Amino acid sequence: MRVFILTMNEPVFTLPFLGRVAAHMEDELVGIAVSQRNRLHPGKRGNKAAMLLKMILIMGPWHFVRSSVVSVMHRVRRGQNPLEQLALERGIPVHHIASPNDPEFLAELEQLDIDIIISQAQYVLGERLLALPKLGIINRHNALLPRNRGRLTPFWVLFRGENETGVSVHWVEKDLDSGRILVQERIAVDPSDTVNSLARKCYDVAPSAMLEALDVIRAGGKPMVNSDSLSNYNPFPSIWEALRFRFQRIFFLHLRG
Repeated sequence: MRVFILTMNEPVFTLPFLGRVAAHMEDELVGIAVSQRNRLHPGKRGNKAAMLLKMILIMGPWHFVRSSVVSVMHRVRRGQNPLEQLALERGIPVHHIASPNDPEFLAELEQLDIDIIISQAQYVLGERLLALPKLGIINRHNALLPRNRGRLTPFWVLFRGENETGVSVHWVEKDLDSGRILVQERIAVDPSDTVNSLARKCYDVAPSAMLEALDVIRAGGKPMVNSDSLSNYNPFPSIWEALRFRFQRIFFLHLRG
């Protein structure tokens, strides 16, 4: 099976996760593309300053600063990370792209005879890209689909006081997080969890979930239904939701203390 990895330039969770996946793929991996967009991209109509303020409130100042330092060091070192280091060692081509929907990039992909694309890019994928691999595109999502489609799931799980979350690996379709589910891993939520610790729990199990999903595809396994009627969609939190969340966490820590 010929596999291509499409990802974003996010060194805290995403690139290490995919590096662990790629390390177990032997000769199947035929290429990697890294988009320069990251999780802090506000979108066409977004405001970068407002996005940064929200992330400080959501993550907490310490975790925000720590993640920012890791990201800056990653850029200073010109993108050296577990995924690209593995590609360099194995002679696997790495593309640095502006957008996975770029026509020139897609023309290159069409020459590679790809069976599966693993996508972790911070983009809505266009129809040409969705139709490109023979079998399809798969994605890792930090939630137990069909619940909690959308963005920043660890935040919403804690914001709503949910006691369980997880990781779903699913087929990518036109509508966000709506494709059939290949594998799910459940994770208990501790009352003391932060957005960072809950994300870390998800990414700890994500490599094994992704590798299991590839095994399911190889074996021709039947995916699970991702029911629209049981789903809900999470947008990026508003400034007031982020502020309320930060006060909730401060109050919780005060009670524990």
